[in-house]
Amino acid sequence: MAVESFQPVVNLLRPNRSLPNLESYPFFTIIEDPYGVVYKNGSNEKCFLRFEEIAHFSDGTLKVTKLQLEQRMKDAKRRFVETRTIAFLVDNEEIRLLQKTLDSIQERLNLRSTLRRLEVLVGLNHLRQREERQ
Repeated sequence: MAVESFQPVVNLLRPNRSLPNLESYPFFTIIEDPYGVVYKNGSNEKCFLRFEEIAHFSDGTLKVTKLQLEQRMKDAKRRFVETRTIAFLVDNEEIRLLQKTLDSIQERLNLRSTLRRLEVLVGLNHLRQREERQ
């Protein structure tokens, strides 16, 4: 007789934070292949945040990366408005890619926030049920 488990399998592997020629990219550069962002970790080292592994990164890393990318997007939008030359097409593409990246990070942060609220709610309900039994 086999016992079937419905619990999700948790991947405890550390994310792959390296990329060939990583040192040649400035901080908070978005790379399209593989899709991700070069970010600065707590030790001021360059690391690579792959978006297929975004679930492995902490909220702190995602929030700092999001803030820096938002600042970069403001700068790109300002350049887009100021230049009005052929170069603005490049800036427009950069803005599109930044927005896509920011949306991905925000989606992950919102999901984690919702899950935390549900955990608190379930935990509180469990405590209430325990108190009612006593």
